[in-house]
Formats: sequence, C-alpha cells, structure tokens
Amino acid sequence: MRVLLFGTVDEGPGYPRIRALVRSLELLGARLERLTLPPGWRDRGRLFQGPLKLAAAAGKVLAARRRLLKEGRELPPPDLVLVGYPAYGTADLAKRLWPGVPVLVDLFLSLYDTVSLDRRLWPERGVGARFLQAIDRRTCAAGDLVLLDTEEMCRFAAELTGLPRERFDWIPCGDPDAPEWPEPYLPPRPGEALRLFFAGTGPPLQGVGTILEALVTCKAPVELTLVGGGDGARRFRRGYRGGRIRFVEDWLDRETLGREIRESHLSLGIFGTSGKADRVVPLKVYHGLAEGRPVLTGDSRAVRRLLRPEEEVFLVPRGDPRALAARLEELRNAPGRLEEAARKGWKAFRDRFSLPALAARWRSILEGLGIEAPGGGAEVQRPGKREESPLEAVR
Repeated sequence: MRVLLFGTVDEGPGYPRIRALVRSLELLGARLERLTLPPGWRDRGRLFQGPLKLAAAAGKVLAARRRLLKEGRELPPPDLVLVGYPAYGTADLAKRLWPGVPVLVDLFLSLYDTVSLDRRLWPERGVGARFLQAIDRRTCAAGDLVLLDTEEMCRFAAELTGLPRERFDWIPCGDPDAPEWPEPYLPPRPGEALRLFFAGTGPPLQGVGTILEALVTCKAPVELTLVGGGDGARRFRRGYRGGRIRFVEDWLDRETLGREIRESHLSLGIFGTSGKADRVVPLKVYHGLAEGRPVLTGDSRAVRRLLRPEEEVFLVPRGDPRALAARLEELRNAPGRLEEAARKGWKAFRDRFSLPALAARWRSILEGLGIEAPGGGAEVQRPGKREESPLEAVR
C-alpha cells in the first residue's frame, strides 16, 4: 500500500507526532512517500498576538498551497493520503489532487481550543474565535477521517465542528524515539532528595506556576530540573533564591531528554486547569513511561481512560499547589510505590503506546475505512509477546 504523507508538516523538536504515525504505519508494511513542506512557523501562540504575524503566516500558507498543487499534479494517485499536522490551510488540496483516494487528516490540535480556550489570546466568543472555528471545521471536513490523540479530543472536535462523531478517530502520541528497554529504576535512598523532572514551553495547560508554587511549599526534600517553562518560569527565576530548582533554558534533544528523565526519581506531567488539559495526554507523560520512570500528572479524563491511576500513573488535582506538594511529600516516603509505578507504567507504554501498539491501532482504523492493511511488512508484535525487560526483573 502506497501512503503519501502530504501537506505542511511539523517534524521539528518537540513534535514527534508525525514520526510516530509514519513509523507505525511502516510496521504494517505500508510504503511511505512524501510531498511535504515545513509549516513556516514554530510558535503557534505568537502567531495570533498581532495582525502582521498572522498576515505573514497567511502568505506562507498561500505559497505552500501553490507549490503543493504544482508538485502534486505530477504524482500518480497513492492508495491513501495522510495529511500531517498542522493541516490548516492545505488539507483540502488532497481531494482536489486525487479524487476518490481516501484522505486521513491528523488534526492533533484545534486552533480554536489552543488560541481561545487554553491560551486566551482571542476571546472565545469573538469574531476571531469564529474564524478559528471555521478553520478547524474546514480542515476536518477535508478528510474522510480525522485523527486526534484521545477519545476526549475526538468528542470535542466533533462538537466544535458539527461533523459526525464517526468522522473522528484517535491514535495516542506515544514516543517514536523510546528506548527498546528502560534502565533499572532506583527510588530515592534514605536522606536523598526526590529528584523531579519537567520539560515544557509553558502554555497554560502545563500549569508551570502550580509546579513552582508546590516546590516552594513542599516540606519533603525534593529537587526539580525544569527545562523551558516559558515566561512564567523566567519571571519566577529572577526572584528565586532557593536551591531546589535547576533551570535549563535550552531545549533538549531526545537523547539528552531521555538521560535527564532517567536521572530523575519522578517525571512530571501537566497541572493546568483548562478544558484542554482535561482532554489530552501530554508527550511528557509518554516520555516518562517510555524511560521506565514513574509519572505524576494532573487528574484528567484522558489520562484515566488510557492509564490506571495509582498503578501506572500517579494523579493529583490540577491547579492545586498544596495538593501537589502533599503528593510529593507522600511519594518521597514511598519508595516501593515508586518502583511499582515505574514497572507497571513501562509495561503500559509497551502494551498500549509503543510503535507496535500504534501499528495495531492503525490496522483497526484502516479496516474501519474498508482498507485492508498491508501484510507484507514487518510483523506487528502484539502486547505480551516480548521477553521480560530488565525493569520487570527488578522486583
């Protein structure tokens, strides 16, 4: 089966989503071809902070459309088109170029949800918000099926666009760069500080302020490595005089990120209070699980659907620094629970979010579209078919 990856696709640092989709498709035996361009911008939040930036972005989208149309006319029709994220402004071209070919659109993020509901850059009921909703709807309408990363995001997108729920399906983000086996996990020893790790760009759904406030008030010995954190972390750093937080401003490549996570005792997820924070499972959760480290994140419907609370992941009320501080104090003194969560969390990643697990999800989605998944590629390993890992051997 020839699958064409198409559109303005973001494959930069911090956006491994498309690689997870492509590599898991290849596990099924699909042959991937590409007609892609970079999106022309990195920070979608800053795009909507001024008309000049927005106009410049619109000009880049128009230029990309012309180029994609020109080069697409020279290609033979594929068996399937996958329009990669961000699909805004180019998703509709696939049907114009190859009528009758199934088109899957990876929406991944709603512009309206990100700009108006989470970041509050534009009023959620203003003219600008209606413009964003129209872009979301046009993008979704361009596909025979729209992909997101959770069931909650599918329901939200269907309600937002007015399109039937059956037009949406989900594949978890996973982590395409996950190590084959995690390194053994060692909880904090008596008298040793609980080492925490967090990496993020600081949008509201991440709740960086909640993390920092919890660290200041936590009575247990804890230390945090904070990578990025956005403007809020930079403002906090200017007035911070404690020694519990190590700030890292430079963004980390995946190899360095993995090393930092492995050197921690507990990996942190997100703690924001927006509706979006309730609908997503952030990449940082998958990273922690993939590296065989216990994860603590904000309680949400999306996380509860995909992971077993208190077994595979630790949860705490979102937006509550006191609750987070108390949870850290509790876990600092529970090394056995940390070890168990590390082991079970990694098994959950292997069984539900690894590339073979995503490939199995792909097979189900393709069959739902009436497309027979190719059978000539590498065999997809089903959950439970792997030998015991070093982490599972540590009990």
